[in-house]
Amino acid sequence: MPSWKEVYGEYLTGVDMAGKEVIATVKSSEKKLVGEDNKIVLAFHELEKTLPMNVTNCKVMEEITGTDDFTKWAGTEVEIFGTKTDFGRKTVDAVRIRKPIKRA
Repeated sequence: MPSWKEVYGEYLTGVDMAGKEVIATVKSSEKKLVGEDNKIVLAFHELEKTLPMNVTNCKVMEEITGTDDFTKWAGTEVEIFGTKTDFGRKTVDAVRIRKPIKRA
């Protein structure tokens, strides 16, 4: 019997990133079918799991890289972190990205 974990187990989730911040470099970005939706999926040199991108994270990548061409995002360093967000009437764990904050 197929499990949803076979489909989503390879992807970073809000639960994976809860309370964490990781700086990682994009290894590749490609369009993939995730469940029933086409998504841009980022792979990272430092992480085993990949990140299916939502519109919010795509806008951040465009801001960081200066381009909406996701095929040019490889080599970009980002900070991946867990947060909470509203989804319908629920508050859920989410994965977000941002430009790495330079710390002393």
